[in-house]
Amino acid sequence: VAMKHVPRIDVKGYDDRIPAILVALRQELIRFNGLRQEGVFRISANKETQQMYRTQFNLGKFQGCQREEDVMCMAALIKEWFRGLPTPILNCLNKEVIMKTGKADDPSKASTALLRKLPEPNKSIFLWLLDLLAETSRYQTENRMSIKALAIVLAPNLYTVPEDCLPLEMVSLMDAAVH
Repeated sequence: VAMKHVPRIDVKGYDDRIPAILVALRQELIRFNGLRQEGVFRISANKETQQMYRTQFNLGKFQGCQREEDVMCMAALIKEWFRGLPTPILNCLNKEVIMKTGKADDPSKASTALLRKLPEPNKSIFLWLLDLLAETSRYQTENRMSIKALAIVLAPNLYTVPEDCLPLEMVSLMDAAVH
């Protein structure tokens, strides 16, 4: 579904509205302590249960996570949402911008420059995701998911490497995206 057709809601701290499904999934992750679950965002969820929640969302009948053990489905559906976008959220940036950010001497300054190049609503949604990942990494002693581990599992859902990339360039580009 194109971003302009996705139901979005105001979330304090972001310039543009955030997709309602992402907000609901995050709330359920937190409600069931999903950010503390070992391997959150890395370990696969039960496929049948994930499909049940996906169907509920698609029909507008999501009532929340029903069982604590289903919390991994919430994380999996967040990844799936980003992966399912017709155009990945960071694909509006050219590969040189991403490469430059990954190789910068001052990563903070380079990241700020990258964010300035992102148009809305991509920028707000990406910042929302970064905030969720930063919050998740605070529990890395419990969930074993450092910022780098989270970036490794989520980066492929945020950017599609151009087909004209050479294999070595592709590896460098994905490494830059992770850093």
